[in-house]
Amino acid sequence: MVLTVSAMSTVRKTALRLLLPAAFIFWLPAPAAEVLIVDQNGGGDFTGIQSALDAAQDGDTVLVMPGVYRGVRFNRLFRRSDPESPLLKNLALVSAFGPGQTVIRGGVRFLNGESSRSVVRGFTLDGDMGSGRAYFGIVATRGASPVIERCVIRNFERFGVACGDRFGGAITLIDCVFSGNGWERESRLGGAIGATGCEVTLTNCIMVDNVGPNGAAVYAVYSSVSMVNCLVAGNRGVPPGLGAALYFAHSAGLLRNCTIANNRSFNVCYFWQYDGRLGGIDLSRYYGNASDVVLENCIIWDNQEISLWVAPNCKVNLINCCINDREVLQDPTAVVEVQGLINANPLFVDSEAGDFRLRPDSPLIDRGAELELPDTDLEGNPRVCRNAPDIGAYEYCGAENSEPALQFLRGDANADGDIDIGDAISLLQFAFVGGPEPYCLDAADGNDDGKINLADVVAIFAYLFGEPPLSATISGRCSTDRTEDILDCRSYEEACGDVVEWIPGAFPEPIMRPGQMRCPPGLQE
Repeated sequence: MVLTVSAMSTVRKTALRLLLPAAFIFWLPAPAAEVLIVDQNGGGDFTGIQSALDAAQDGDTVLVMPGVYRGVRFNRLFRRSDPESPLLKNLALVSAFGPGQTVIRGGVRFLNGESSRSVVRGFTLDGDMGSGRAYFGIVATRGASPVIERCVIRNFERFGVACGDRFGGAITLIDCVFSGNGWERESRLGGAIGATGCEVTLTNCIMVDNVGPNGAAVYAVYSSVSMVNCLVAGNRGVPPGLGAALYFAHSAGLLRNCTIANNRSFNVCYFWQYDGRLGGIDLSRYYGNASDVVLENCIIWDNQEISLWVAPNCKVNLINCCINDREVLQDPTAVVEVQGLINANPLFVDSEAGDFRLRPDSPLIDRGAELELPDTDLEGNPRVCRNAPDIGAYEYCGAENSEPALQFLRGDANADGDIDIGDAISLLQFAFVGGPEPYCLDAADGNDDGKINLADVVAIFAYLFGEPPLSATISGRCSTDRTEDILDCRSYEEACGDVVEWIPGAFPEPIMRPGQMRCPPGLQE
């Protein structure tokens, strides 16, 4: 059972303060500080997020109840040159019920060198302001290095995330979804992530239906980018750029177990002197300085005509990757090193519908290099299910020539498709006051010990409010049960129906095949 906003309004100040301190504050970064509750309906300490951030002290957590809120800025009152200014503080901004119920319309700004102790967790950041679109979602400049977890970032006019400046900076993004970001007008940079002089780390992120002239998913200049278990699909390039989904200029990159597929370049006639459009990865120079990128166990497939371009003096190392070698172009001065290239159709389950899992007969199963592997795949399945890791963001763990086992979201005790406080309440009611039995006992077994008890509630709170690695057993993604126990699922079809959820973008347009491509006005095919 999930309590509605109206039902919770009369009990928040008592129930939340009684329930949260024992299980929630235990998982706060040490030393534990205050928890300030934001409820737009008046059931907390504040009705707006900004006022709570302004009042909070260093190390505090701002816990936000469901609702739609305005954009905010961390350390809004801080003035570096003012001796009377409040001290710089690092805060955790956390949604109590996840991105499905808690929306920030507008962006979140980090403009004063905030550290990785500044966290935003569990929100939908939406650039659609009704009368127009906000330019940026997350902004991290002047040396800021925040951590963004389990957020949906969509519909921003320029970039979903903008990071870095001459002071440097960094941003860590975990379990985030980017969709509908970017700008279709010419001469406007845009897309999911824009980095200039920034260190970007992405883990278990999905970037779909973003648009931009160069790097609709990632635009990196004088930056370093690390991507692990990421899906980059269905993004679109527009003129006047080359239209790649990933753009590196004077940048370094490490991409491990990523799937980069079905990205397109619209309105771009030809890629320089070559008869083809660049939909995949562009390794370029910036003021003569080259890029150097390593791709390990990655799928780069069906990205317009050209999946990879390596500009003069740039370098790429492809280690056990799946890519059509006819879709790779390099300048004579570029360096392309290949170890274990697989030039074969990866056999996705249904790429047109957004399902980039591997079929049982995929040639990429057990073909990955056993390097420094992530523990799980994009779904939360074990990274190695058979004899060796698979290539791409998804590990195939089903039996050969059979349907995959039932999937569920561990920790989602009430089977509503989200992991939130409502699941902890549901478990407490079942365990102590005779509440209804969960439909999926495996999902309710938060710590995966084969029992339903208070330890599962603690595991849920560890996932919701703990520091990475959060809960050791709850990944936040649908997966199958890998532990032998007596628990089972009566039903869980609604919450785990589709592996990849395609959030509608701001510019819906069907994917066009190469033979259907058109040129901008004034250009000739």
